[in-house]
Amino acid sequence: MIFLQILKIIGIILLILVGVVLFALLSILFYPIRYKANGDARINCNNISESVSTSHIGGIHGKCKWLYHILGISFQIEKDENLTYNVELRVLFFKKIIFTSDFEESDVNTEETKVDFEESDTKIEESSNEKIESLNKEVESSNKSEVSITKKSKPQKKSFFEKNIDKIRKIKKVPKSIARGIKSKIRRLKKTKDNIEEFKSKINAIVKDRAFKDSVKHVKDEIFILIKILSPKKIKGYTEFSLGEPDKTGYVTGAVSMLPFAYQEGCEIYPDFQSEKAFLKSDFDVKGSIQVYKLLLIAFRIWQDKELLRLINKIKRMF
Repeated sequence: MIFLQILKIIGIILLILVGVVLFALLSILFYPIRYKANGDARINCNNISESVSTSHIGGIHGKCKWLYHILGISFQIEKDENLTYNVELRVLFFKKIIFTSDFEESDVNTEETKVDFEESDTKIEESSNEKIESLNKEVESSNKSEVSITKKSKPQKKSFFEKNIDKIRKIKKVPKSIARGIKSKIRRLKKTKDNIEEFKSKINAIVKDRAFKDSVKHVKDEIFILIKILSPKKIKGYTEFSLGEPDKTGYVTGAVSMLPFAYQEGCEIYPDFQSEKAFLKSDFDVKGSIQVYKLLLIAFRIWQDKELLRLINKIKRMF
């Protein structure tokens, strides 16, 4: 009887552990990562290639929570005269600031200490230089005495050929060195040309492969699914922008129109093709959620694509 009771207790403990593990796994897979952000921004500049002349970020605030609010991260960005930002990580009741603009002050203090160390180093170098100069003067005085002794001995006369024999040998070597340099450069150019042609042939072989077209189509479809998953479910906002040039503004408008949230109710985007100055005016409030199992399904489908794996192995063999 005692043995059966021990087995019963062990079984209950095992069931509880299995239940806890299953609950944790299901929570990680299916509990949504909820996020929200809101803010407003005003940015003006003469041209997109120039630096921003005037900018105002009234405040961008965001939060992200997961696993029954056990994990969370929040951030805020504000700018009037100086840019201030703050990113905070929260686990249960514990909070830790990851990034903040206050760190810049500590950087300034470290720079001041570095300057103090540099000043002390310069003082030490000056004292050592003075000692070296005194030693050099003593050596020069001894060298002068030796030179005066050697001057007293009569120097031997040398012919013109003996005096300039080294220069003549160097002049003879100049054409040979030039020829060697030209030959080495020609060899390098030939090698680079052959490498470029070989690289082009490899790329053409990859592009013409049927697996490349199928893999690109599959990956493109999965990327669109990923964008749809990451896009906010609710969005309210007004955005007006221009890049100062109609063609560039059109490119950005086309890219934004490919995003799913651009067609949601409450999202208003107005490109300005007539403005000669680049600017951005935006007020937004977004909310969304992401489930981990959907991201894992995308990764699993890509991993199970045999054509893509075959293409990756082929690229590895080529390069």
